[in-house]
Amino acid sequence: MDKLVKYSSEHESAEYICLNSCGEQFLGDRDHHEYHKNGRIDFSIKYIVKGKGYFEKNGDMCEFGEGSLLLYFPKSRQNYRFEKTDDTQMLWAHFSGKRCDLLKPLKSKNAVVVPISDTTEFERIFKKMILQHYFKINTHVREAVTALCHGYLLALISMIAKDALTQPAKGDMVIGRGVDSVLGYMNAHFNEPIDIQQYADMCFVSRDRFLHLFKEKTGISPYKFQLLIRIERAKGLLVNTSMSASECGEAVGFRDASYFCRIFKKYTAETPAAYRKNYYRF
Repeated sequence: MDKLVKYSSEHESAEYICLNSCGEQFLGDRDHHEYHKNGRIDFSIKYIVKGKGYFEKNGDMCEFGEGSLLLYFPKSRQNYRFEKTDDTQMLWAHFSGKRCDLLKPLKSKNAVVVPISDTTEFERIFKKMILQHYFKINTHVREAVTALCHGYLLALISMIAKDALTQPAKGDMVIGRGVDSVLGYMNAHFNEPIDIQQYADMCFVSRDRFLHLFKEKTGISPYKFQLLIRIERAKGLLVNTSMSASECGEAVGFRDASYFCRIFKKYTAETPAAYRKNYYRF
């Protein structure tokens, strides 16, 4: 028999799948903060269309952004917030039912972050579900529309499970596109000091786990990855500008000119001056 919580949309259903509530929110009007010490009795997802949000992980507040969702299992502590300045657009849903077992491999006492691979399709289905959910409130085709809502919900759950379980970090908070995001960040900030903890936080994993996943994806360490980016950028400056070798080195993040020359020669077999000279020779 279904268990109902009085004065709440929370609903633990024995049905195959059951959508309890859902909606779309534009959170640019004020700061929003939700805290539920003992969680809800159903599943809960918060998906970011644009902007970003923050959730509690091991006592710290971590960020999750566009194209990713926050998944809470029943009775899991919930603590998350959205800031007015981020002007966030969020889709949310609460649900239960037997087919939620698709999410069982992801189960955690903490929030689980799942990056969605096909965000366009995911958002399309999510918004259709929301539209039908509110349409069914005052309609004589309630049963048919409810079935349609549950079909959309099953598609969303299946997409979440697929995206989560096809990632390298099965069993962890899913990193998904996390390492790709870090690679993009490192390419954009190649001349800044490396911050491994920051990169690990971007992937929602521990420092050691991040280092393992990074090497698994690239074949090298973050330090060497950054070094190779700097060398490539330095090559471009040497052949496309009149900057001195030391200036090129400083521009890409090397503060010591002799160290830059030594590292450049190690990876190119030429000094910066020789590289510039030979480039124009050919």
